[in-house]
Amino acid sequence: MYGFIPMIAFYVAQRVGGVRWAVGFGVGLSVLIIPLEQRMTGTMRWCWIGLVGVVASGALALITHNPRLFFIKSVVGDGTLGLAMLGSLAIGKPLVAMFAGWAVKIPEWYKSTRAYKQSFDLVTLAWGVVNLARAIGRGYMVARGTLGQVMVVNLATGWPVFAALVAFSVWYPRRLAHRYVASVGGHEGMVDEILLGGVEEAFDVELALGAEE
Repeated sequence: MYGFIPMIAFYVAQRVGGVRWAVGFGVGLSVLIIPLEQRMTGTMRWCWIGLVGVVASGALALITHNPRLFFIKSVVGDGTLGLAMLGSLAIGKPLVAMFAGWAVKIPEWYKSTRAYKQSFDLVTLAWGVVNLARAIGRGYMVARGTLGQVMVVNLATGWPVFAALVAFSVWYPRRLAHRYVASVGGHEGMVDEILLGGVEEAFDVELALGAEE
């Protein structure tokens, strides 16, 4: 959630002191915001993955003297997550459904319904297509654009897109769950019993990979 802080610090430090200062500030602030990320996600599971990505991209920027490569982390993160989502659909095991199973105990009887399959298939498809498209766009800017353009594209396709994915991921499964509960004559509270917290883990993965930055 706080990945924009080291990203902006990197840009400012690059303008003022060059790539070494930029990498130093970027990596340093990425370490400092770990407690904030942990508080947001409730776990250190994904924070270390994100930190490894920051250090690796920082080292690449230093070795090549190309500050744009500091942002390769988000390109790799987007592409990896997008391909993983689409690949999971291809084998009939949507990743968002698996993440939901980590975060909340979805009743087995609901997992056998068409509403469950349709909702998590479409949400997984959305995450896959959006992240893959974002990886392509960001990758193009890292390869061809200026550092300022990379910053603008990353910010524009970061939290606004991430927020839209989160909103859709909450709204669509609940919409289908409401329809299903109504069709079987269930009570309104059944929807929360089925899905509450069910997409949290997918959000945590996205945060760790830097895809929201």
